[in-house]
Amino acid sequence: KSQNYPKNCLVEDCLIEYVGMVEKQATGVEKDGMYITCVHSHTAFRVTKPSEALTDSDIFLRWLFKQFCTCAKLALEDLKPCTVKVAKGEAKGVGFVRVYRMKDGSVRTNPGVGNPDIVAPMSKPDEQVQLMRVDRPGKDSVAIVNFQCHPDTIGGCKISADWPRVVRETVERVLDGVKCVLINGAQGDSNHICTDPSRVVPSRQSRRTHIHMGRVIAGSVIGLFIGCILANTLTGAVICYIGHNYLVARLNTILLDMEKAAMEIPSFCEQQKNPAGN
Repeated sequence: KSQNYPKNCLVEDCLIEYVGMVEKQATGVEKDGMYITCVHSHTAFRVTKPSEALTDSDIFLRWLFKQFCTCAKLALEDLKPCTVKVAKGEAKGVGFVRVYRMKDGSVRTNPGVGNPDIVAPMSKPDEQVQLMRVDRPGKDSVAIVNFQCHPDTIGGCKISADWPRVVRETVERVLDGVKCVLINGAQGDSNHICTDPSRVVPSRQSRRTHIHMGRVIAGSVIGLFIGCILANTLTGAVICYIGHNYLVARLNTILLDMEKAAMEIPSFCEQQKNPAGN
């Protein structure tokens, strides 16, 4: 544990501390009052603590943390009493355990579809969908969604928010006056690959996997939204929506759609390197 934060998988402690520091400077909120999370997309920028250099990477990181601070400030300015409701459901057949026991006694990750040496998966996929519905008088409602699976269906070196983006956009299109944010769960040994060749699963259509997964999860959320049960009434929940549909903050949680944010980065980098425009 580093001061106020538990150990984070593959996220540097110095980065967590840095984000906490800049957020506190911008908002006055103490670090132990912040919740930092990410969707774990495999096709996104590598985020580290920026150096003093003026490389494109460092300039991008400064831009990114500036967005964090702007997001937090707007969220604090938008504090409203709210009613919180919760619900649980399932999204079946889109996540599969990726670690298997093999015939030779070994344990392998992603041994391949139809591998004859597979004995059995080491566990079962967590197919639970959890929903927190936040309603505020005169404001958009918020659907805070929790599901767990690696966002790694796209592959390659381009930028994509993968299936989490499809979840968010589908929920927002179907449910009027609702904004959505997704918090990826902690079952790291699950992905979209079904190794059983006898099963017919849409996830084998690689170009469409993220769409299929997102719609299945979103379908569960949409079905749960009306039937949520009252959990508690809170005052001062941090809820806001930032425009251009690429940055969302809900209860201090940030989801960055890197596909759309990336469109702004080249011009931003040039402005930082050459602010006079020469």
